[in-house]
Amino acid sequence: MARQRRIGEVHVAAGMSFLRGAFPEEIEIAARAVGDPIGICTGVLLRLLDLCQYLIDSAYEAERMRRLTAATGMSLVLLENLIALRPLRN
Repeated sequence: MARQRRIGEVHVAAGMSFLRGAFPEEIEIAARAVGDPIGICTGVLLRLLDLCQYLIDSAYEAERMRRLTAATGMSLVLLENLIALRPLRN
């Protein structure tokens, strides 16, 4: 299960990286064909990709926290508070 999860994480990251690299050229071709400004089209699409990545990351983190809560019996609030703690300095 852990191996499959890692594969999924890599493919999501690799897929987003591929799209970020490939889309600008494709947008340039399409924008020139219809006479639209290339920069605006590229910016909009890259922001949409950022939103998709945020949603993917948020869902992954929520599932991680759900599993940690189920495994430890700690509440989500307690876990989030523990994560937010700053380390003690000597």
